[in-house]
Amino acid sequence: EEHAPPPAPAVIAAVRVDPVWGDEDHIRAALMRWRTAYSQLDARAAREIWPTVDARALERAFQALKSQELRFDRCDLTVDGGRAQAACSGRAVYVPRVGNQSPRATPREWTFELTKRDQQWTIASARAS
Repeated sequence: EEHAPPPAPAVIAAVRVDPVWGDEDHIRAALMRWRTAYSQLDARAAREIWPTVDARALERAFQALKSQELRFDRCDLTVDGGRAQAACSGRAVYVPRVGNQSPRATPREWTFELTKRDQQWTIASARAS
């Protein structure tokens, strides 16, 4: 009888909520989940971290892309109780599905409004410019 190998310790550590983490750590983790969802062109995962996003519109936008990676060079956080704002700067690197297939990089500024409910931070709104 075969047994599955135990999960890697890194996986366990990533899932466990670290009690010494503060709100800023959890906010940064939420922003990382958002970036990962967008980089994987996964509208459903994006909706988990940003419940009010228009997932259908996002899926259509993702369908126009062959790949995308969002990079944050810095994020300035302002936390006020159960609300937070993150101002992040970086760039979007993407390859369109149609036309020139060379990667394009554009500088971006993102502004996120986040809210905390049941110890969980989610994105209430996001703007990119």
